Parts: sequence; structure tokens; C-alpha cells
Amino acid sequence: MARRALAIVVVLMAAIFSVDGLAASSTKTTSPLVIEWFADNSNADSVAIEKNLSFLRDDERVLWLSWHPSVLVGDDPLGNHDGSVRAERMGVQELPALRVELNPLENISDGNVSDVESVVEDYVNNTTVERLAIMELEVQVTENGQREGYDELMVTVEITPLTNLSEETVLYLMIVEWNHPLDDSSYRPANVVHELMPRSGIPRSNGQSGKVEFTFDSKYLDPANITIESEFAHRWGVVAMLSGHDIGSDAPRSANVGENETIFATAVVNVPSRWQLSTLDDAMPWVIATMVIIAGMAMVIHAERRREMELPKVTGKLLPGDSSNSQQMYKVEIGIKVGTMPAELTKVESSPPWKIRRAPKRQLLEAGSESEWIVDARAPIESAHRSVNIHLSFTVDGVGDGWVMDLRLLPKNDDEEE
Repeated sequence: MARRALAIVVVLMAAIFSVDGLAASSTKTTSPLVIEWFADNSNADSVAIEKNLSFLRDDERVLWLSWHPSVLVGDDPLGNHDGSVRAERMGVQELPALRVELNPLENISDGNVSDVESVVEDYVNNTTVERLAIMELEVQVTENGQREGYDELMVTVEITPLTNLSEETVLYLMIVEWNHPLDDSSYRPANVVHELMPRSGIPRSNGQSGKVEFTFDSKYLDPANITIESEFAHRWGVVAMLSGHDIGSDAPRSANVGENETIFATAVVNVPSRWQLSTLDDAMPWVIATMVIIAGMAMVIHAERRREMELPKVTGKLLPGDSSNSQQMYKVEIGIKVGTMPAELTKVESSPPWKIRRAPKRQLLEAGSESEWIVDARAPIESAHRSVNIHLSFTVDGVGDGWVMDLRLLPKNDDEEE
């Protein structure tokens, strides 16, 4: 048992140390197809189409972004200004609308309320994208109690272009709510973009690396109604998307008319939870407390196990006796196996209505010895259905006196509930 408790300690310590490791490796870079969905959550047609396309949200090949432009929606509580900015940027004038890799999807027009699932699925299955930049994204948070949830999201993006980019190339940072607590009162879409921040000052020359840093503080989080609680941080993420124009071997310059805008790189990271932010110093009190608790448990288990080995073990069974019309008689076979410590049998008695005769007298029993006795037990015939309860009292060297071992033997016809 002690070894098992020690193994539990090791497992718990490994789990706690792994938390610290997660905080140091929170970056994940992906290169999925970017599908932008512009919808009105208060419109039944928009909701129906998004439900039909919900399978895309779990497809690793797809980065699904749900926009709710306030200038185009009705009573959609998710409608926001940034959604309107993005809709204007993408040329969206009617909802619902799809943009895939910044372009309208062929055979699906804005405001389309027909079944678009097969068209989108066919596009996803038969389209590959080439990213022309390497981008690594890291998010850190602060929580000092100034507002509900995290106070700040500090975003760092390292960008390395693999071609020359135009001056119009922009890094977009987005705060996305992956999912929301279930609310049966209304449909709640997933992957909703709540905040959009374009950033310049990025490297635009082939092979030139540079970092962009930005902090989403209360000036951005409060107007967007973004509350990220540490326990539910996994419901939120930050997306970085670099888009602009590939100008090939030319030095960075403004794009020419007709040059198509391209997504050069995407990166996605979940907002870290409180456990992911824990350091070894934060976890050490928990490690020590856990070790103390488990060590105490191990000591208790070890003491109980040791006591179990020191105390005698008692067995017994009922044998037929010479019964009469007025009394039920049994012979009771009692076996005693002494534990690792010598013991003294001090008393053998029974509980009413049974009485016993020929009970063994007080005597010393050597450690490890085995003894057997047969005693007579009798009770009035009307009480013969009752169990035969016999109590053996011991004094054990090194453990003390007052130890009572109970035998509860049931007659074959006993219908008494346990």
C-alpha cells in the first residue's frame, strides 16, 4: 500500500510539472483554408445555413470565422462594428455571405438561402493553399482584478516573408470566441469574431524577420463585451492573418491595380488558462501539500495493514446439534489464527437469545499459532431463526487489550435481513 501511495505522489507531481511545460509552449501555427461567414443570427435563413455548415468548424483544414456586421443585421446581439468593417472590406452588402480565401465562392451568391453545403464541401476537399510567409503567434495574459476576467491579452507575432510583400500588406489580429456556454433559449454560433485589429510595421522583404506586438486591454475588451474567465479561457482564441499582395522579385511597393490580395500566413492560438499560466513556484505549495496529504494517507494505510497482521483472525461455522421441541441446539466450530504478536484469549460470550456452553477458558496463544474449539449454542425454538453472534475478547502484546472479534453465523433457514 505504501508503494502504491508513493506511485500516486509521483504521478501527481508529474502532472503538476507538466502544467508549467504547457505555459512555455502555447504557440500553434496552422495553414488552413480561411472561410469567412457573414451572417445575421436573428435571421432564420442565416442560422439554417450555418447549422448545415457546422461540420467545417471541426475540420482541421478550415479556419472558420463568423462575422456579424452591425450595419447589416437586425436584432442580432452579436452584431458589432468590426464585423461591419470586415463586411465592407470584403464587399459584402447582403447577408448571409461567404468569402473563401478573401474571394466570393463560385456558385454561391450573397444572400443565398439554398443548400450550399455540397458546394463548400467540394471546394474544401479539392483546394490547397500555398502560404508565402512563416508566422508564429504567442499570447500572454494578465489578471489583476481591475475588470471581470483577464485584464489584458498581450499578443506577439513573429513574421518571416518568403517573398516580397506590397506596402498594402496588413496583419490582422482577431479575438475569436470558439464556443459559448449552451443556452437553450437561442441558437449561439461558434467561432465568432468579437474584435479585429489591423497592424502595420511588418517586415515586407523576402527572408526578413520581424516581430509585431500588441496588447488588447480594457479599451478594446470592454467595448467588444469580451470577458475571458481563466477557468473558461479555452473557449477563446487569437487569430493572426497576414494578407496583401505578392510582388515577387520586386522590392516592396504599392500594389498595382488588378493585383489580387492573398493570404500569406495564418496562426491560431487558444487563450491560456490559469493552469497553463502556473509556474513551478506557483505549483510548489500544491506539490508540498499533496505530498503531505498522500504521505499521511500512506502512513495510516501502513499502520492499519500492520495492525491487521498483528491481530488474531477468527473463523467459525455452525454444525448440527441435539435439538428438541423447545430448544434449538448447534455446535459452533471456532478457529483462531494468531497474528504476528502473541495474544491472550480473555473471554468468549454470545448475544441473546443464544447461550453457549463449554466456552474456552482464558489462555495465552503464541504468535502464528492456530487453535480450534467446539462450543454448544442453544436458544428457544421460537428464536432459532436468529443469527448466532459470538464475541471473542483478546489482549495483544504491543497493541493493548479490549480487542473483540465478532462471529455472526447464520442458520441455514435464517430468513432475517442482513
